[in-house]
Amino acid sequence: MDRVIHLINWKMRLAWRMYVRNTLASLESILFLIIYITWMIFSYHIFIRATNWGLSHSVPQALIFCNLFTFLFVIWLIFSFLGYRLNESYDLNRLYAYPLPLRSIFSANLFGAFLDLSVLLPLVSYIAILVASIKSAEHFPVAILLVIALLFLQVAAGLTLVNVLYVLLPRLNLVKVGMWAALAILVWEGLLNRGIIKYPMPNFYALFREFGIKMYLPYPAGQIGIALDAYITGNISEMTIPLLGFAGWTIGILTLNYLILNYWTQLDLAKRTGTEQVPKHDLAAAFLDKLASIIEPFVGKQAYSIFRKDSLEFAARSPYFFIYKILPGSVAPVIILLAMRFNMEYIQNLSTYPALVDYALPSAMVLVLFIVIGQGNLFAGNHFGLEDAMIRSIMVFPVPRKAILLGKNLFLGGLFLLDTIVLSLLSLLFYNSAYIFFGIFTLLLTLFILILSIGNFTSSLWPYWMPFDKPSYTFRNTVILGLVNAGVTLVLVVAIAPVVAGIALPYRYEIFWLGYIFMPLAIFYGFSFHRLSLNPAVNVLENSEFQIIRRVA
Repeated sequence: MDRVIHLINWKMRLAWRMYVRNTLASLESILFLIIYITWMIFSYHIFIRATNWGLSHSVPQALIFCNLFTFLFVIWLIFSFLGYRLNESYDLNRLYAYPLPLRSIFSANLFGAFLDLSVLLPLVSYIAILVASIKSAEHFPVAILLVIALLFLQVAAGLTLVNVLYVLLPRLNLVKVGMWAALAILVWEGLLNRGIIKYPMPNFYALFREFGIKMYLPYPAGQIGIALDAYITGNISEMTIPLLGFAGWTIGILTLNYLILNYWTQLDLAKRTGTEQVPKHDLAAAFLDKLASIIEPFVGKQAYSIFRKDSLEFAARSPYFFIYKILPGSVAPVIILLAMRFNMEYIQNLSTYPALVDYALPSAMVLVLFIVIGQGNLFAGNHFGLEDAMIRSIMVFPVPRKAILLGKNLFLGGLFLLDTIVLSLLSLLFYNSAYIFFGIFTLLLTLFILILSIGNFTSSLWPYWMPFDKPSYTFRNTVILGLVNAGVTLVLVVAIAPVVAGIALPYRYEIFWLGYIFMPLAIFYGFSFHRLSLNPAVNVLENSEFQIIRRVA
C-alpha cells in the first residue's frame, strides 16, 4: 500500500510541477475548463429544447441524457488543441519496464486515473446533469452513486485498452495486424450493409460480435443506462440489479486485465534491465530502407534521412500516445452509442426519424475515428514539427533548410495520406458511389497538401517570433499567432474552394465524367502549390534565422 501511495503522490507532484513551470499549459487548462463548463451548462437546455421542437412525441429523458453525455465527450475531444495539455500527467505504464511489483503499478494506475483532468472534467458534467434532474434531496446519494459508476466505466475501459494493448499486443506483434483487421471488418460491414457485396463475414466474426463487442462495450454502459432510466422515473428500487451487474462486470474485467498483465510481465521478468525498453522496430527500418530507393532520388539524401529519423522515432513512441492518451478518451462516445443501440430498446421508438437509428452507430464511428486521427496528427505536429525545441536544434547544423522542410513534409505527408485513405474508405459506409469515394479522396488529399504548404511558412516564421531566449506565451506572441491563424484559415478556404466546386458541381448536375477529369488536375494543383511555395518558405526561414543572429550579435 505504501508503494501505491508513493506512486500516486509521485504522479501528482510531476503533474503539478508541469503546470507550475509551464504558464502556457496552466492558461490553456483554465481556458478550456471555462469553455467546457459553459458548454455543459447550456447543452442540457439545448438538448431539451431541440427534442421538444424536433419530435412530435415525448422522448424518454434517459435518451436525452445519453445523447448529452455523448455530446459532452465529443466537445471534450474536438477541443484537443486546448485539451491536449490536460492529458500530460505522468504515465505510470512506463514503469512496467522496471523491476517493481506489478500489483503496485496496476493499483496506482487504477486509482491515479481518477485524478487525471481528462477524467475529472467529465465528472463535473455528470454531477451537474444528474443533480439538475433530482426530484428530492433523498435522491442525491443515488446521483453520486451513478456518477461513480460512470467514472468506473470510463476508467475501466480506458485501463483495459491501455494495459492489454500496451503490454499484451506488442509482445505478440499484433498491433499492426489488429489495426488493419479492425479496419477491414469495418469496411466489410459497411459494404455488406450497402449491398455492394453479398458475402457475410465468417462465423468467428459473428461470435465475436455477439459475445465480445456486445458484452464488453455496450453491456456495462447499458446497465448504467437502465439504472439511469429507473432513477429518472423515480423507481429507485429497480436500480439494484443493473448496478450489481455493472459492478460484477467491472470487477471481472479488471481482474482479467490484471491476470493477463501478470502472466506477460512474469515472462518478461528475465529481460528487464532497469531502464525503459524501446522497441527496435526492425520491420519499420527495413521498410524505410526499401522505400529509400523510390523517394530519395526525388527529395535528396539529407531530406530522406530526416524523414527516416522521424518515422522511426514516431514508431517507437506512437503506441504510448495513441493507446494511452487518444483511444481511451475517444472510445467513450462509441461505448455510449453502442449501449443505446443494443441495450436501450426505446431508441427504436424514434418513428419520426427512423433513419437515425441505422446511421447513429456508423456516424459515431466515423466521427470518433476522425477525432482520433486528428489528435494523432496533432501529436505528430507538436513533436516532429519545427516548433518543437528538439527539432529546432537541428538548425545548429549546416543542413540545407530545404532538406529540413522536405523531410518534415514527407513525414507529416505520410500521416495525411493514411488519413485520406481511411476516411475515403469509410465513406463507403454511407454512399454506394465510386464518384463520392474518389471525390472525397481527392478533396482530402489536396486539402492536406495545401495545409503542408501553408504550414511551411508558419513554421519558418516561428524561430523569429519565438526565439530561443524568450518564452512563447507572451501577450505579443499570442496576438501574432491569433492573427496568423485567422490569415491561414482565410488562405486555406480560398485555395480549396475551386477544388470543392470542381468536385461538387459535376455531382450535383450528374456530369460525372467531368468530375473524373477534374480530380487528377486537383491533385496536381495541390502538388504544384506545394512545389512553388517551397522555395519562398526556405527564404523566409533563412531570413528568420538571420534576424536572430543579428539580434544576438
